[in-house]
Order: sequence, then structure tokens, then C-alpha cells
Amino acid sequence: MRHFRSLEMSFSEKLQQFFDSATVGINRITQISDEVFGTQNKTRYDEATIKLFACADMTYKVCTTLKKGIDSTITPNPARRVFEKITKEFNSPLMTVTQISENLANVASDCALELPGTEISVTLSQCAEAYRQLGKSECEFAFNLRAGILAVISEFLNSFWPDLQKERRKLDLLRIDYDWARNNLKQKDEARVTQAKEEFDRQLYRTQVLLKQCEITRNRITVSLAEMATQQWHYFSRCKDIMQHLIADVNPEFV
Repeated sequence: MRHFRSLEMSFSEKLQQFFDSATVGINRITQISDEVFGTQNKTRYDEATIKLFACADMTYKVCTTLKKGIDSTITPNPARRVFEKITKEFNSPLMTVTQISENLANVASDCALELPGTEISVTLSQCAEAYRQLGKSECEFAFNLRAGILAVISEFLNSFWPDLQKERRKLDLLRIDYDWARNNLKQKDEARVTQAKEEFDRQLYRTQVLLKQCEITRNRITVSLAEMATQQWHYFSRCKDIMQHLIADVNPEFV
């Protein structure tokens, strides 16, 4: 008997939860429809919060654009970029990526083996070693970008941004609930209005705290961009040294 009563109460509670959820859903649809047709008042966010929203959206846009540009610099082949994205999504280990210069070094080495003891074989071997060093520099530069600015951007896009969007959706729903409660003149419940306002204010505060953290991300990106510029300078300087040594070996008259 007790077990039967427990099941009956559990069913009643679930049924009540269903009706409560359905009621909230209907109320929200009603409020949204009234807002669309301009028949009900809508709570407006203050100017500071609106600016925070706009700044967060712009930060997201900048991060996605930067990531796309840097990814295409590190991995020019679009098919390879898609492959890397898929392997990351399925948590598969990434295959070692051979840089363009390394591929050229392998080709030059293979050609040198085909013509042993010839002048062109010597030149091909010298070129292969230089290209191999260039490939190593390319790998180091790509590693530094992934560990630096791309890590900052990925943290924002994959961790912070989804959390922020979740809190913004909560805020929008609580704002609708509050506006419905205060605009419902037929069944206006002051206690319910007060509770809805308190829940909305708490969620607004939490969302504002997250929005303000976007400034930290922008500052980190600014620092990372400066670091990337330094890394590029070292990378190009290293490439210049490698090619100067190669030219000195294969064409001394040019030096």
C-alpha cells in the first residue's frame, strides 16, 4: 500500500511539473507575441549592458576570423584542415603533418639518389638539407602559434563562449518571465512579480560578470598578437639564414 501511494505521489508530482512547465511555456509565448505586436512592455537593458553584449559578440567574431586566418596560414591545404578538425572532434590522435619544405626536401633527396656521383646530385643534396631545415622552422613556428594565440582563441571559443551563451539564454527567459508577471493585469501576483524580478536581477548580474571577462580575452589576444609578430620575425630571420647558406654553397658568385 505504501509503495502504491509512493508511486501515486510520484506520478502526481511529475504531472504537476508537466503542467507547470507547459504553463510557463505558454506564458512565454504569450509575452513574446505581445512584444512582437507592441502590445506589452518589454524590460530594456541599460546602456552599459548593451555595450557589453555588443563587445562580446565582436570578440567572438574577431576570434573566429583570426582562428580561420591563422589556421589557413599554418595549414594551407583546405582538405587537411578539414581532416584535422574531424580528428579533433572525435578525439583521434593527429597524424604528423609534413610541411611543404619537408616534402620538397624528400623529393630532392630521392632525386639525388637517382644520380649518384654527379654535380646535380650534390646540389640536390645541399638543397634537400636546406629545405629540411626550413621545414623544421615551419614546424616550430606552427607549434608556437598553436601554443600561443590559437590556444587563447580556442579557450574562448570552446569553453567561455558556450557558457556565456547559456547564461544569456537563461537571462532572456527570466526577462520574459518577469515581464509576463508584471504585465499580467488579470492575474497579477505581486509576490510572483517580486520573485521573478529577483531571479532576473541575479541572472543579469551573473551574465554581466561573464561579459566583463571578455575584456580579459581581448587583452590576452593583444599580447599574443605581439608574441606572434616576434615569432614571425624569428622564423623569417631563420629562413633567411638558411637560404643564404644554401646560396653560398650552390652559387658562390651570387653572395
